[in-house]
Amino acid sequence: MTSDPSPQKTALTPAQRALVDSGYIPTIEQWAKNQCAPLWWYDATRPRGMQTIKGATVCFVHTGKRLLGISAAHVHLECVSALKSDPKIACQLGGHSFDPDRYVLAMDKELDLVVYGLSEVQVNATGAYIHHAPVWPPVVADGNACVMGGWLWSLSEDGDHQVTHSFLHFITRFQTHFQAKLGIVTGTSTSIPWGQNPLPRGTNLGGMSGGPVYCVSERAGLVQMTLVGIVYEYQPSFEIALARPLSLIDVHGSIRASLH
Repeated sequence: MTSDPSPQKTALTPAQRALVDSGYIPTIEQWAKNQCAPLWWYDATRPRGMQTIKGATVCFVHTGKRLLGISAAHVHLECVSALKSDPKIACQLGGHSFDPDRYVLAMDKELDLVVYGLSEVQVNATGAYIHHAPVWPPVVADGNACVMGGWLWSLSEDGDHQVTHSFLHFITRFQTHFQAKLGIVTGTSTSIPWGQNPLPRGTNLGGMSGGPVYCVSERAGLVQMTLVGIVYEYQPSFEIALARPLSLIDVHGSIRASLH
């Protein structure tokens, strides 16, 4: 799903308007969601429709030196706490079982970032692709359109022998751009998923944490999407998502610095 900009035409930048008019929207949606996967934990002993407890998103990126899975630290901590508190609870990354504690490379609670060291086999098992960064660290380019999204556990559905997850994304703009924080306007109450009704104010965006933030640019007629940040918080009263820039993570997966 993506936000239809028609109710917000006056708020679009020229770069966003050009992106919408290009006809690339379906491809951009696929690109955005294909390079991340849902992380979710559940209790298989519960009745169908009530098994999923909670979830979020993990992004996959190769820095040129190492393949990383990146998400929000609070997601990791909540998942690990649930797994330790009840042996009936299990965790999956995409379609395969996952032990989050086993693969942690680095975590910073204050920055709300966690980095996993993963293999290509693990990523392939999720059905996702790996984002190969053209340079590291990636930088936010002023004036570019922005795409952000995530796998919302609040929209997941338990079916027979499987769980169906839903990916929501927004084509929007940066509200703030600092060294350790990105602010992204979602306009949730006026955004319209393609072919569907508007998302009401207060829509639960649970699961967006850990989701990707892309800069979209065009060079020589070619559209390029660069992963530049990871969502860690959504502020519903302002309809703004907050993200940590990937410049806080080095090529080997270490987190560079805290907020102090």
